[in-house]
Amino acid sequence: MPVAGAASAANRGVRAPDDMHVPSESYFLLWAACVLGFFVDIGEVSIASALGAIFADRGGAAGGTAAISILLSATYVGAAIGAIGFGSLARRISTQRAIAVAMGLLGVASLAGAFAPNIELLIAARAVSGLGIGAYPPLAVALLATHLPARRRASLILAASAIGALGGPLMVYATHQLAEHPVGGLAGWRSALIAGAVAAGGVSLCFALLRGIDDARAGSGAASSQPAARPLPPPGHDRTAHIVLPALYVLVHWAGVGFPLLSGLILLGKGFELGDALLFVAAMMLGPPIGTLLSGLVVDRFARRDAVFVTLIVGAGALLAFGFSDTAWLLGMAAVLFGMAIGLYVPLMSLYAAEFFPRETRASATSRLWAMNRVSMAVAPLCLLPLLRSAGPLALMLFLAAILFFCAALILLAPAGHANEELA
Repeated sequence: MPVAGAASAANRGVRAPDDMHVPSESYFLLWAACVLGFFVDIGEVSIASALGAIFADRGGAAGGTAAISILLSATYVGAAIGAIGFGSLARRISTQRAIAVAMGLLGVASLAGAFAPNIELLIAARAVSGLGIGAYPPLAVALLATHLPARRRASLILAASAIGALGGPLMVYATHQLAEHPVGGLAGWRSALIAGAVAAGGVSLCFALLRGIDDARAGSGAASSQPAARPLPPPGHDRTAHIVLPALYVLVHWAGVGFPLLSGLILLGKGFELGDALLFVAAMMLGPPIGTLLSGLVVDRFARRDAVFVTLIVGAGALLAFGFSDTAWLLGMAAVLFGMAIGLYVPLMSLYAAEFFPRETRASATSRLWAMNRVSMAVAPLCLLPLLRSAGPLALMLFLAAILFFCAALILLAPAGHANEELA
């Protein structure tokens, strides 16, 4: 339902800030650095989809389906560990510095994966890459939620996510082009990993060089001119939210990761060539930036819970359309629509969760939720790929759509959220 801006906040005992000003230079630099980080992070995740299709098209790696499943899951195993580890590290050395370390590690691991001589070492490198991939999103959202103005918090975070989401299709497209036109005799996916490593190193350097971010809000004049921040309940106070949030973080990404990771294999099974399948995957990844940019114009007018509910319903409908269709343009539209829905769900849900925790525990609490998410995402390919092989694409799509419909019902049990409220 719509959020009535300042009046809604007043009903909770806190007046929303009246200023709609653009963040200061420090906030803009932080936002820009986070955009680059999202770009690299999503690009690194997306290459898993390309790797699955590439190795399947070659007749599988040594070890067959099991090896491909492990390769697809390796990133998310590392991501679960990285989310917890770097979330704890953020409380010790600051969120900003933890991000710098995480992205530096991602760069080193991606470079190692690019030169891996066999599938076993590639799996190990992708698992280490996952440490940085899993750490970045919750830390970045927590940092932005802390420092951005209340009335622009959601729109600016969605804009950062939308621009960063372009890293997905660009990474897949680059992999496709580098496969067609190898550089230095390297396979396309190896060259793409090298490019990702360089980009991750650049993001690490950006965060290492940022100055004054961690203390900017506490010492800024803008902060003192705004009304006192609302007192947030401690973690565990809202029992409904703390049951619903972990369940959503675990369940939704079975569809959120399962469909993108396996879509290339599904399209190959429907008779498409490898090149066409990779282009479909790249097209699907255009959905998140398109949907997120458009929704950023209106998202602050609606309760967080209601916006999340809509994304889940739309995503489930797109999966059903994809499962029942064999027509190229319908498959393409369904894939893009799913990408739009899930691409919007991820930053919205991350912000919805972050707003429940006070500043002192925001990074670590959301990182724990993100770790649950990554464990689920690591398990998902191990279960979903055999389901695809044994029952076919339609059964897989029905299963994933059912998960999203269930989660849509579950989110209605949670509070509306804290749109347009200043955070503690």
